Amino acid sequence: MNSRTLAFLVPFVAVAPALAQQRTLAEIRAQYDAQVMAVPGVVGVGTGANGLVVYLEHAAAQGRVRAALPGLFNELTASGHGVSFVVTGPIVAQQRTLAEIRAQYDAQVMAVPGVVGVGTGANGLVVLLKTAATEARVRAALPALFSELVTHGYGVSFDVTGPIVAQQRSLADVRAQYEPAILAVTGVVGLGEGASALVVYVEAPADVARVRAALPSGLTSDLDANGLTLRLEAIGRVVAYASLREIRDRHDAAVMRLRGVAGVGSSQTGLVIYVVSEAARAEVNAGLPGQLRAELLASGFDLNVVVSGPFVALSGDWQPLARGDRWTFREQRSGEEVRSWSGRKVGNWRRVGLADLGARWATLHRNRLYVWDGRPQRVFDFELATGDGVDVNLSGREPGRMVLAARDELVATPASTFRGCTRFDWIGATPGRGWGSFWFAPGVGLIKWTQWEQSNARTFELARAHVGGRDLPAGGPTLPAPLPSLPAPRPAR
Repeated sequence: MNSRTLAFLVPFVAVAPALAQQRTLAEIRAQYDAQVMAVPGVVGVGTGANGLVVYLEHAAAQGRVRAALPGLFNELTASGHGVSFVVTGPIVAQQRTLAEIRAQYDAQVMAVPGVVGVGTGANGLVVLLKTAATEARVRAALPALFSELVTHGYGVSFDVTGPIVAQQRSLADVRAQYEPAILAVTGVVGLGEGASALVVYVEAPADVARVRAALPSGLTSDLDANGLTLRLEAIGRVVAYASLREIRDRHDAAVMRLRGVAGVGSSQTGLVIYVVSEAARAEVNAGLPGQLRAELLASGFDLNVVVSGPFVALSGDWQPLARGDRWTFREQRSGEEVRSWSGRKVGNWRRVGLADLGARWATLHRNRLYVWDGRPQRVFDFELATGDGVDVNLSGREPGRMVLAARDELVATPASTFRGCTRFDWIGATPGRGWGSFWFAPGVGLIKWTQWEQSNARTFELARAHVGGRDLPAGGPTLPAPLPSLPAPRPAR
């Protein structure tokens, strides 16, 4: 405590007017706050258990306040409130967050006998007490804390809870409390979660002892109190990558092998891992490679594990064609975006805009995708054996053959990483011209395709989609409405 700090508790007694109407302390403070702060030597105004608290730069300012505002003291007495003066010395009002103030004083508040907890509420700091008598001890021990709170516009409240039996906290709660301080320790390259363990990643084994000694005080005891453990792991050199795709290319396959992972995608801020259930989230968090976490952190990307449910393939949904379904593809190099959509229905046919086919009528029948070209034309046949194909001759396009080239492929796109994909290769009359390959994911539809333009291959990948009422990536931005259906001849049924 500052040697200049001196607390004066001055009870003030006066005779209340006979007809005084009871007012709350908040009402009185609101009326006089600005006037009190205008008195030279006053550095703050707050509320305490017994009434108004006035913080002073020096003791002499107390007389100025009393002389300047007799009406205030009459109001307080008439309404049954007291007033106390606390000398704190001069205060430089530099805005601090409540979290910063709490971090500075947390340990000191908890050290006061009778304090069982410290938290934050809507209006400021919350101190939990065994008994009401503890409040006076806290105020007497830490006048600078209350001055800080008032100066920066925060309040304080005291709740009497009685003795508290420590409640189990989750690993996520403890991690959230200590994460910034842990990552600030020199040598720490990442933070993760194991089975009931907080995992701190460092580059070299030689760093382990030094980092352990530098970790925030209270971390180990908090973990122990909640049945959790601390583990430090050396994971080798960590490289910062310029693009998220580089990191995904390194780790996608390993992540997709984890039990409970439904897909891997990207958001505007980092990596998104989709899991099938809430129970799978903890298991996946524990199994994620430390190198992946460290590379994301070093490269400035976030990591989010999102419960999406399983990406289940329903019968006949290799290319969903429900009204309102829409897909947005992005060309790898240029960033150009192309949209596909599914519109109005006539009989078994829907008006769609699909990849490079343009606006056409299409239908999916027995796992075969047909487009209307004066007659039904089979284009993609998911029932074929690998290596077999169908002849395709659409008006305005060079004829060729669409071959089912592979099944069960793992395909990474900006929207997600998909398992069990089927790939078709186009064999045209002129090599290096027109279509290239098409990849379809069950339950999602077309997720990637290539085409040739002047001997240059262009690759379009799924960036976002709305299919069957589900958005990819999960929690992504709202997608634009689908394009309107275009007029077309009524197809034969």
